[in-house]
Amino acid sequence: MHAWKQHWNYQLYKALEHQYQMGLEALNENLPEINIDLTYKQGRLQFRPPFEEIRAKYYREMKRFISIPNQFKGVGEAGDVSIFSIMIDRNATHLHEIDTFVTEAMEVLTIMPQSVEEIGHANLQYSKLRDQKPEILPLFQEAEDKNRLLRTVAGGGLETISNLKAKWDKFELMMESHQLMIKDQIEVMKGNVKSRLQIYYQELEKFKARWDQLKPGDDIIETGQHNTLDKSAKSIKEKKIEFDDLEVTRKKLVDDCHHFGLEEPNFSLAYSISKDIESCAQIWALYEEFQQGFHGMANEDWITFRTKTYLFEEFLMNWHDRLRKVEEHSVMTVKLQSEIDKYKTWLNDLALEMKHTLKQLLEECVTTGRSSQGAVDPSLFPSQILCLAEQIKFTEDVENAIRDHSLHQIETQLVNKLEHYTNIDASSEDPGNTESGILELKLKALILDIIHNIDVVKQLNQIQVHTTEDWAWKKQVRFYMKSDHTCYVQMVDSELQYTYEYQGNAPKLVYTPLTDKCYLTLTQAMKMGLGGNPYGPAGTGKTESVKALGGLLGRQVLVFNCDEGIDVKSMGRIFVGLVKCGAWGCFDEFNRLEESVLSAVSMQIQTIQDALKNHRTVCELLGKEVEINSNSGIFITMNPAGKGYGGRQKLPDNLKQLFRPVAMSRPDNELIAEVILYSEGFKDAKVLGRKLVAIFNLSRELLTPQQHYDWGLRALKTVLRGSGNLLRQVKKNGTKQNANESHIVVQALRLNTMSKFTFADCTRFDALIKDVFPGIDFKEVEYDELSTALRQVFEEANYEIIPNQVFSWARESPPDSQKPMNTYYDLDRERLASYVLKKPENLTADDFSNGQTLPVIQTPDMQRGLDYFKPWLSSDTKHPFILVGPEGCGKGMLLRYAFSQLRSTQIATVHCSAQTTSRHLLQKLSQTCMVISTNTGRVYRPKDCERLVLYLKDINLPKLDKWGTSTLVAFLQQVRAKFTVDDYSHYFFTPCILTQWVLGLFRYDLEGGSSNHPLDYVLEIVAYEARRLFRDKIVGAKELHLFDSILMSVFQGDWGSDILDNMADSFYVTWGARHNSGARAAPGQPLPPHGKPLGKLNSADLKDVIKKAGVSKLNEAKALVDELNRKAGEQSILLKTKQDEADAALQEITVSMQDASEQKTELERLKHKIAEEVVKIEERKNKIDDELKEVQPLVSEAKLAVGNIKPESLSEIRSLRMPPDVIRDILEGVLRLMGIFDTSWVSMKSFLAKRGVREDIATFDARNIPKEIRESVEELLYKNKGSFDPKVSHFVPNLSEGGCPPEQIRYPIRILEEDFRAGLQKLLNLKLK
Repeated sequence: MHAWKQHWNYQLYKALEHQYQMGLEALNENLPEINIDLTYKQGRLQFRPPFEEIRAKYYREMKRFISIPNQFKGVGEAGDVSIFSIMIDRNATHLHEIDTFVTEAMEVLTIMPQSVEEIGHANLQYSKLRDQKPEILPLFQEAEDKNRLLRTVAGGGLETISNLKAKWDKFELMMESHQLMIKDQIEVMKGNVKSRLQIYYQELEKFKARWDQLKPGDDIIETGQHNTLDKSAKSIKEKKIEFDDLEVTRKKLVDDCHHFGLEEPNFSLAYSISKDIESCAQIWALYEEFQQGFHGMANEDWITFRTKTYLFEEFLMNWHDRLRKVEEHSVMTVKLQSEIDKYKTWLNDLALEMKHTLKQLLEECVTTGRSSQGAVDPSLFPSQILCLAEQIKFTEDVENAIRDHSLHQIETQLVNKLEHYTNIDASSEDPGNTESGILELKLKALILDIIHNIDVVKQLNQIQVHTTEDWAWKKQVRFYMKSDHTCYVQMVDSELQYTYEYQGNAPKLVYTPLTDKCYLTLTQAMKMGLGGNPYGPAGTGKTESVKALGGLLGRQVLVFNCDEGIDVKSMGRIFVGLVKCGAWGCFDEFNRLEESVLSAVSMQIQTIQDALKNHRTVCELLGKEVEINSNSGIFITMNPAGKGYGGRQKLPDNLKQLFRPVAMSRPDNELIAEVILYSEGFKDAKVLGRKLVAIFNLSRELLTPQQHYDWGLRALKTVLRGSGNLLRQVKKNGTKQNANESHIVVQALRLNTMSKFTFADCTRFDALIKDVFPGIDFKEVEYDELSTALRQVFEEANYEIIPNQVFSWARESPPDSQKPMNTYYDLDRERLASYVLKKPENLTADDFSNGQTLPVIQTPDMQRGLDYFKPWLSSDTKHPFILVGPEGCGKGMLLRYAFSQLRSTQIATVHCSAQTTSRHLLQKLSQTCMVISTNTGRVYRPKDCERLVLYLKDINLPKLDKWGTSTLVAFLQQVRAKFTVDDYSHYFFTPCILTQWVLGLFRYDLEGGSSNHPLDYVLEIVAYEARRLFRDKIVGAKELHLFDSILMSVFQGDWGSDILDNMADSFYVTWGARHNSGARAAPGQPLPPHGKPLGKLNSADLKDVIKKAGVSKLNEAKALVDELNRKAGEQSILLKTKQDEADAALQEITVSMQDASEQKTELERLKHKIAEEVVKIEERKNKIDDELKEVQPLVSEAKLAVGNIKPESLSEIRSLRMPPDVIRDILEGVLRLMGIFDTSWVSMKSFLAKRGVREDIATFDARNIPKEIRESVEELLYKNKGSFDPKVSHFVPNLSEGGCPPEQIRYPIRILEEDFRAGLQKLLNLKLK
């Protein structure tokens, strides 16, 4: 009961407080009226009752209202604490603010700081309170003044303000004493620092004692086991953490000492311990890092990790290099180095043990085969050993049979053995049994070898071989086990040792005559210390032949794909690895290397082959001596250089000589098909193989040429392997006796080819099969286990089994049976769901203003498309894909939306066209990526992000496809179906027009229609916009009528509207919108994003507009005429003024004409005088020309003399202490002539030492020589006549006569020692002239 009353008290409190707050806000209006009389007494106006009594009454009423909550008791019982009295304080806003400030301030000031940080925080809080106090103090004083007034007038104040004053006084006292308290606390903390320091010293000494006792010594590192070392490493980490805690205490003590001004203590012991721990921790961290990396690889599954053993080797090599670079070695580094050496030795021992094990197994297998007449259990030995032992026994049996003339018996034995192996049932009921799969691989390899051996024996019988030295036998690959249990392989006169590299269960190559020719060439090349060069078109088995021969010899064969990016150093490093491990290197498409790389590589290959030929153990590669294994080999394969194989080039002659070539022509597909079918267990392999090859050849000729059709050997082998799988399935089901091999082959053929055919080619291909395999009925492959399981599930769910049903697999039906393609699996609800339209939230019309960034409306079709390819864009799959669809269907929009959801991803877009090549793609990659080198080669990595998506836009344009099922899209489909580009090229209606249709609606006032029929008004706008986009493009009355029928059926069927019947007199135009709104667009203002607004007009509106436009035009014309009349009057006055000015100007022109006549007479006289001057000038010119003719030989002679001067002459003259007088005089003349007045010997040498002095002299313009300089030089010539050639002197005219050459004389100067004087003298004379 008490709780119930308390609940209602709270409800009453909320209601009362609401009314109380409203009453406080309108307190002045709701107080009782006070009647006041205005009287005139004692000579002045007075209030009655007096003003003091009025004020007291007012405040009493106010106090009574404010104190109402104190009188309210609620529904509680007597003695209960009232909750209503606090209402007064809660609604006293300023008082509450003051009380909160004082309370919080006192809480802050009572805190006793215990650290430097707390002292700083206390001072900061004190400063904030000191700054806030002036803001709160006026509020407190105002409240206190009002309370004092209330107490004086009403007889009593608020107890809250009295209590608040006591708290404020206490706050003032605490503010004054706060700084004294801080100072006292600082003194106390100084004493605490000293005591803390003593405690720290004690803890540090204890830690040092424990550290010295537990620190691992060098003996533990040298002799300790891994468990002991791991415990030591863990102990060191724990001790380092413990010491780090002590370091935190030490740093805190140092900071406190600095803060309190105390002398910093001596921490030398801590420093020494820290150095010791850091040194020890680094050493053991090195051990932990090594062990962590080593155990990470040691925990790998060896079966899957054996192909990545290079990672372990790289790990060891990296640590070896890292330890080698350590400046100061320790016991730990020596320990780690010994571990690395031990593991390296272990890897080498592993490789040797592998070879030794295979060698022992071979001995056991050969011994078992000899003792059991060749009947060896295939499950006891690896496939490699079984095949090798079979070949050794075959070689022994054939040679014995040749000697005994019993080859026919060998053939019979081989046929029986083939029958035995093909009848072995290797299948297993357990699908997870790997032993049965391995047994099948072993049997296939044995069958292939036996088939080849049968062919060899048949050939020997046909040519009647009687000796083991016969060519027909010598050219075969023969295997021998010698007395020392070593295996050798011979072919003709070459003998090669078997090297026991583990080959696994890789599929074997089918023997053909082309294979034998290739083997013969390669073995002869190795005998001569050379390499092999199988060359020919793609798909002829060049690389596979090299790999197969390496497998026959027990070699490791590494294939390298060559391209233009491989340089000489990369090839050198590959060669070093090959020769050290004794492997074969097969360099595929070798002629794709750059010509410069080929030239340099030829020298490296020649060095390796020379060492192999001369049986040397080392050779020099990359400037270092490298150990070489005699089993190494280098082979190359090449496609022909020419049409169809871009980037290939012919090998240099010096490189050709290092490889024995063998031409690889087209393989014998019939033989390959026959042998593979035999190995798969088919009895009629010969016939079936010939028929399959015939079908492939006919298909290549008769079916349409499609880019994805493949009729080569690889596709043929896929069908052959598929046939073998079906045959094994038939045998497993126990229907071996009824197995029709032709039917199985046809099943596999159709299963592997029909899915990629066009519809027309499917019919043709089935006809080909019926012709080649007559009487065969087509029957699809049945998955009995799946069908049985599905049927069982349907029966349990009480479902009716319907043929070809899809959704029953999931035990559900599609949510919308009319749209099954719009179904997806909802992971959250764990059931099927349908795609629904998703609109962006808060979508407004402004979002459509930018045509480049339109919002994405997620239709069901769009969501389905995104779900198709979005998983392929994730970082887990990174699967390439092609997005196909008709033009304008939204492919680019889908991709842009999907790209926007990716994180840390850059999009590199390549806009494809007819001219786009691979070069453009590489160029885009080089712009967005950087090339780095890794263990697997050089790779592209994005520059600025984690991932890069390459977007090839418009890589293909397929045929148009249908789109969606919504109303607008359905209408679009009808239009597209009726009006196609086959009729007119502009009938190209795509889903992009739907976007234009919707965006076009923004130009209309959709709210401007009648309020009675808003839907009809909107539909009218939609229909009008549709007619504008579609109907205006249609040609012909018949087609227009058809379009109107389609549009009408859509509007009547979906909206039941006949709005199209009333649209004949409706027009939406831009000036109609201006007419409706009465506003014009401001000049210079940009157009709206979707175009100018449109408004509706009908015929009457048009007439009204035209009428209004006509009246306004008449008014404008009248105003224009008035304006023209006014301007005509002004122009008349202006014309009279101009006429007067023109008359005055005409008078002046008349006077000027008279003066011009007189000037003409003067000009005639001047012309006659000029003619006389021209005659005189001509005479002067002739005279100067005569003088020039005399001077020209002098010019030529001067050029010749100057041209004979050598540079050595200048150097020799500059080296003189003083020059001869003749040279000095001539140089002085040259310097004066060029305006250099300092003619001392130092100045002369500086002049001669200048760069380009000859050009300066030769290009000096003689016309710029002042008169004073000419007179000075002439005086020098006259004064020192002996220094100048007299033969030249008489050609120099008198300078005072004004003699000057008609043009500047320019020529080059070449200085010769013997003619220095003559050259400069003649140059000087010419310049003067």
